Amino acid sequence: MNRIIQRLPENCGLDIIGDIHGYIAPLEKLLASLGYHGNQPHAEGRQLVFCGDLIDRGPDSPAVVARVMGLVAAGHAQCIMGNHELNILLGETKHGNHWYADPDDAEGNQTAMRDPAAKKRLKEFFEGLPLVLENDQLRIVHACWDPRSIELLRSEGGSVMDVYRRYEQQTHQRLTERNLKGLADQEEASLGAAYADPSGKVPYIWLMAARDAIYQDSNPVRVTASGLEEPLKAYPPEVYGKPLSEPDAEPFFAGGKWRMVRRVKWWNQYQEETPVIFGHYWRNFGTPDLAGVGKFGPDLFEGIEAHHWMGKKNNVYCVDFSVGMRASERGGGHLAAVRFPEWTVVHDEHDSLENAIAIEHDIDEAGRDAMPFRIFVDDNFNYMDESSRYCLGKFESFDAAVTRCKSIVDEFLVKHNTDQIDAESLLKLYTMFGEDPFVIPTPESETRFSAWDYAKQRCEELCEGS
Repeated sequence: MNRIIQRLPENCGLDIIGDIHGYIAPLEKLLASLGYHGNQPHAEGRQLVFCGDLIDRGPDSPAVVARVMGLVAAGHAQCIMGNHELNILLGETKHGNHWYADPDDAEGNQTAMRDPAAKKRLKEFFEGLPLVLENDQLRIVHACWDPRSIELLRSEGGSVMDVYRRYEQQTHQRLTERNLKGLADQEEASLGAAYADPSGKVPYIWLMAARDAIYQDSNPVRVTASGLEEPLKAYPPEVYGKPLSEPDAEPFFAGGKWRMVRRVKWWNQYQEETPVIFGHYWRNFGTPDLAGVGKFGPDLFEGIEAHHWMGKKNNVYCVDFSVGMRASERGGGHLAAVRFPEWTVVHDEHDSLENAIAIEHDIDEAGRDAMPFRIFVDDNFNYMDESSRYCLGKFESFDAAVTRCKSIVDEFLVKHNTDQIDAESLLKLYTMFGEDPFVIPTPESETRFSAWDYAKQRCEELCEGS
């Protein structure tokens, strides 16, 4: 049994609650509005799902954890691990978690946890949490549904922490192979006090960007719990050859330092039909500016209405409405829940379900099972290592899948095609550092798609006359 990816119940309503961050009073109010009282079963047989980040920032993390543990033990709830729970398991002292990590220095009015037995129970509960919950109709993660990371996690049989440590070791080896981390650390040190000075301006340093992006994106546990990141500008493919999801940008100041990477709006790349609910990324819904609280930078949800689906398929929704903001001087924020299959949102200030806000779900129900063709993607740089393979998504037709495969190859070739490169050199660059997509299955009436053959043809076309 996979302990990291677990099943959601199939035949009951679900109430999916976003990041709580130690706010027990809003949680109790929201639970009451949803029809949950004590540890008793819901009158309609519904089940709760908690999206992680139960703790930190707010006044009473121990009470929140105890409440959730009681509901889980009674069989009325499931909970996934967020990055704040992961920090506790890693033994990291972070802003907002002194209530556990350093009780004598607990921030503000936080309730501290000093009892060793209580700490042990809390850690054991966190250690048993999965990263992903899913059924055939719905997927739930804390921060990011990244196909490559999810496929890697599906193949695992150990605990979250076992997997985390193994990939952390691999990431360390990758960063030290060419002394990338050492060189990036030197560049960071050379910035001196300017690195932590918001009033100044620092240059873009691609070594730091490569270090930070590789560190974040190489561990599937970290990606799922805290998201993907990418450099603010493109840089040499032999270091980090992934295409950027957005245009180049300048370094920005957030979370006490200048940033060379940005968070990826992964929902804009999500190609599958099954809806995804997630938290983690604080949504600004009637709250003040979030830029000064944590590692934020540009607003990821700019232009997206608070209660609308997002992404290419219009089937991804973030249920984190920044209740953690209440711990800051700015205040504001809400605790929210998504109700499934109703597809409505309830906030903690709502007194009853009559105030629930509807969100439209535009997915074609008839088409959800008509996606027989899957694209898998190999990494040419690690062509002998199948662990780097990931599933990009499902498609209705073989032609649509092939067209998407071709676009992956084209993106790389167009990006790296210059007046100084010939077809042979461009092809060599692709076969060394590009991605190698393929389609399963290939219909008997069709020819198997080969990304290398297509790349050879396109290189000759792109470099004709050069």
